[in-house]
Amino acid sequence: MNFNLRSQATVALLVVLLIVGLFGASAARADELYGRIRGTISDPAGAVIPGVQLKVTNVDTGISDEVVSGSDGSYLFVNLKPGTYHLSGSKPGFRAFQVRGIRIIQNQVFLQDVKVELGTVSETLEVQANPVQVETTNMQLGATLNGSTITDLPLNGRNWITLQQTLPGVVASESRFTTNYATNGSQAQQNSYLVNGTDTNDLPLNSPLVTPSPDAIGEVQLITNTINPEYGRNSGAILNAVTKAGTNAFHGTGFEFFRDTSMNSKRYFQRTPSVFHQNQFGGTIGGPIWRDHTFFFFSYQGARFQQSQAGGTTKSLTPAQRNGDLHTPGSGTCTISKTKVSPFPLQDSNGVTQPAGTRWNVLFPNCMVPTADFNAVTNNLLPLIPMPNSGVNDLLFSPVTAGLNDQTIVRMDHTISSRDSAWGSWLRQRAPQHRTLPFTGATIPGFGDQSQSHINELTLAWNHTFGSTTLNEFRLGSTRLNFVAVEPQKVVLPSSLGFHINAQNTAAAGVPRVNLRSLFNLGFSSNGPQPRVDTTYQLTDNFSKIIGKHSLKMGFEGRSFMVANPFYGNNNGQFGFNTTATHSTGITALDFLLGIPATYAQSSGGHIDATAKEFYAYFQDQWRIKNNLTVTLGTGYQVDTPIAQNFNRGVSTNCFRPNQRSTVFPTAPAGLVFPGDRGCDKYSGVSTKYGHFGPRVGFA
Repeated sequence: MNFNLRSQATVALLVVLLIVGLFGASAARADELYGRIRGTISDPAGAVIPGVQLKVTNVDTGISDEVVSGSDGSYLFVNLKPGTYHLSGSKPGFRAFQVRGIRIIQNQVFLQDVKVELGTVSETLEVQANPVQVETTNMQLGATLNGSTITDLPLNGRNWITLQQTLPGVVASESRFTTNYATNGSQAQQNSYLVNGTDTNDLPLNSPLVTPSPDAIGEVQLITNTINPEYGRNSGAILNAVTKAGTNAFHGTGFEFFRDTSMNSKRYFQRTPSVFHQNQFGGTIGGPIWRDHTFFFFSYQGARFQQSQAGGTTKSLTPAQRNGDLHTPGSGTCTISKTKVSPFPLQDSNGVTQPAGTRWNVLFPNCMVPTADFNAVTNNLLPLIPMPNSGVNDLLFSPVTAGLNDQTIVRMDHTISSRDSAWGSWLRQRAPQHRTLPFTGATIPGFGDQSQSHINELTLAWNHTFGSTTLNEFRLGSTRLNFVAVEPQKVVLPSSLGFHINAQNTAAAGVPRVNLRSLFNLGFSSNGPQPRVDTTYQLTDNFSKIIGKHSLKMGFEGRSFMVANPFYGNNNGQFGFNTTATHSTGITALDFLLGIPATYAQSSGGHIDATAKEFYAYFQDQWRIKNNLTVTLGTGYQVDTPIAQNFNRGVSTNCFRPNQRSTVFPTAPAGLVFPGDRGCDKYSGVSTKYGHFGPRVGFA
């Protein structure tokens, strides 16, 4: 292969840019939101024709681009937004031609060879593009789904991520995150979710953070294997959803989906069907602001739902127990302890006060307990405990989760000039919820929790063409989750019930959790509140250059991750009642009534203030050796900084170093060291690695 001096200078420039991208740029993982058209122009005898003037036009927006076929008759259009295009061309001495209905999808190349005929330019040869084309220039494996396919398929909950299951090598999750799917042996939490190329992963959990309305999606690309060098970050699948854009014509959709308990059947052992109400509704509209230049698109999706929550069958205290009769409900037996003794003076069954240390079977030989012995705090809690409503002491009820979801998407596209275009999208979603039963808390009603979720995702992009063979795409992205989780529906200070407890977070205080083994739990969650704010900033730049049969591409991407997560574990305190306690009466319900817990826990909670960065740079060359053979080669280079715990000036973490003694906390066990000790810092002693290259070679 021979390059002239100008081509050699261009290659040298690309090498310099690659080095800068590798060592001086903030990058984490690049991506491709556009498609390409390439092919060869030839005459009926098969001889290539250089100098053909070609023009490609987006049918919906009227935006066009022009190139000239090279000395080998080849041409290439790059940076084409997904959509339908017409290709036309002309050269003196040959009939003009037009190819209609070329469907462009993201990150793929549409191959369109054209044989022109001798004639005049005023004569036109029309060709219809093949509506289905097998990708023959890309080594990646996966699938692309257009918007109509997504909306036409029966998606449960209108969640397009479930379509990942249609791909080979995809199986159900091996973890508790059932909305994720494992791909080609990788973990279900190793997928990468993108919306318009912007990171849409729930950072701590690495699961989908938000799923755009199917009516707002133009297409989704799912890549599962032999990934191009431009992709990194995760070992699983890559799912990139591109939202629709406005066109020269006004278009809109409307929808409503309704499901209800009355439409469902009950399970075999159920008396009635489980509660399930769900109403999803919304619509889209898009069109021109300035024809052939500026377009808008707007989407709204709302949801209102109420569905059954796990639980609803438990035990409760009978009226007899609440009045001092502690015989076993149903059998009437008395299981009072004959060996353990009281920890403080109490009235016996005859109303006579007995000293501490009296055996329980002496105090209450017939399980009849004076209510005067009941603990004052317990008396305050009894009205909060529902009466049994089934059998002897069973409590049956129907806990539910109720909430709503409002999602809006706005997108603007603008063609600045023949060389510059820009677009931006903003996704906003709020999703409050209320639950009858709190997370890790009461198993009886009356202590529900609530959450408030707000998500904002912004993407801004600018594309600049330097010439028919060179272009650059620059993109900024931001994703922010504000999740106020596990908050009490009703704020209750423990002191208002007689507890001598000071909650860490008084603004979200609740009834202390009280566990009665084999009976029920009451009180608010022992694992909340736990508000969380996740923020991801993203910078992407992709540079493409066509040199003969070589389609060169390089780029970098930087991501900055931040997690702020105060965790108020055991915010209100937690009591446990069971018959193993030193002074247990042998009857859990009586231990509770007398105020004799087996365990108590309260913590100061914790606070995650974590930051991390990812840097990714790549270079790749798609070399079209022959019309039916394209080789892709290149490499990716990735740097991941360790997670830094910045709370309390970075000293809230620890490290393990065998046999080393801490000088920061000399009384700590050997091996447990802290920031300030040798080999330990806010990164837990983990260092940044700079040798992670990922060379890739493939052909198609």
